[in-house]
Amino acid sequence: MPGMRVEASFEKLMEDAAATAGVYLRRAVENIDNQFGKGYAKANPVLVAAMIQASAADFQAGQTNVAGHAIADALRAGLECLGDAAGQIAIAAA
Repeated sequence: MPGMRVEASFEKLMEDAAATAGVYLRRAVENIDNQFGKGYAKANPVLVAAMIQASAADFQAGQTNVAGHAIADALRAGLECLGDAAGQIAIAAA
């Protein structure tokens, strides 16, 4: 989202991170148990950890993608402004 900026205290970011980890944990357990049967997640904590890591990595990749597009859009707009300014200078110099 262009122009999206995170403004939060360190404490708020830490609280959000803990909440996010809880969401990843609950969803990993739900997904694993739905796929392999109730109790499978509890019996296989390494699988739960891998699901949490995969979820976090996927989220990070998505955020990196969003940030990259925002940077590209800002650069594109800046270059268009420079191009317009160069055109105006050329007209004025003629």
